[in-house]
Amino acid sequence: MADFKPTISKGDIEHISNLGQIIITTTEDKLKNNLNEFIPIIGLRKAWLTPFALCVSVLGTLLTANFADKFGQTGDFWNASFTIIFIFSAIWTIYSLFKLAKRWKDTQIEKLLKTIKNENC
Repeated sequence: MADFKPTISKGDIEHISNLGQIIITTTEDKLKNNLNEFIPIIGLRKAWLTPFALCVSVLGTLLTANFADKFGQTGDFWNASFTIIFIFSAIWTIYSLFKLAKRWKDTQIEKLLKTIKNENC
């Protein structure tokens, strides 16, 4: 087994490894800043799930329910209310998917690594 002897001289660190890996050295502040920029962008990957689930559940209600007069409102009122909720949730879903498609490349982990390594993104 080969000896692993890192050498340290005058503040420089020499990494010796036989793993063929890239070691990235950065500051804590820079890493925090990069992650603070990246985390909201990665949230776009899941942002469409809530409006889509709402849209599907309201659509299921519209297709299967017989709206009756309840709570002082007519069945037509409840039908119209659920139709409006469905339309808004469908628009919200489409908007969320559009935002995700527009920034899809920014949500990739390779983009974060290039930013940390100061490579052109």
